[in-house]
Amino acid sequence: NRYQNSLDSFVTLVRYYESASDVLGALREEALQYMAVVLAEEDWDIDGVPDPSRGMPRVRMQLSSGESWELDVMDRLTQVWFENERFALSIEGYRFMIDNWPADRRNPERHERIVQALSRQNEIEAAFAEQLEMANLYQPGSSWYQYQEEEGNFRAMAYAEELSRRTLLDSARYYNQQADLLRDRSLAAGGDRE
Repeated sequence: NRYQNSLDSFVTLVRYYESASDVLGALREEALQYMAVVLAEEDWDIDGVPDPSRGMPRVRMQLSSGESWELDVMDRLTQVWFENERFALSIEGYRFMIDNWPADRRNPERHERIVQALSRQNEIEAAFAEQLEMANLYQPGSSWYQYQEEEGNFRAMAYAEELSRRTLLDSARYYNQQADLLRDRSLAAGGDRE
């Protein structure tokens, strides 16, 4: 099938670019983007019906070698899904990356995209819970944070610290809004202010 052949060709190119000079870096980026576009296509057999293997089942079949470029393809693929408002797929893709590359320096950004996708789906409670989990996973002292410190990924550490700070502020706002809502409901139901 054309999509499988295209994907196989892009894999060959990326493997070549991995071992080539920096001059070919732009071509590598282009091949990674095309791989993401091919993987995002839902109808590989071109019969007008989305294939059963589309989405993450296809990703698991096609990106299973453990090579470093697979994470780069996944980043681009989840971005394609996110931009096309395929939020459930993008969330599943981000979770796949976080689960399979738990120490990756870009995980706080991926986790933040999960929160954004949940918010765009109007799943406010789930987004809030995800935000709290995110703060715990990447806070100073966490295994992710310690790994970044050992690797000298200070920008990733600073980003995670800023995320934790924003999460604390968002949490305070959220709980304040919930308290106001409960108070207003109580007053509307004839409850006492105290």
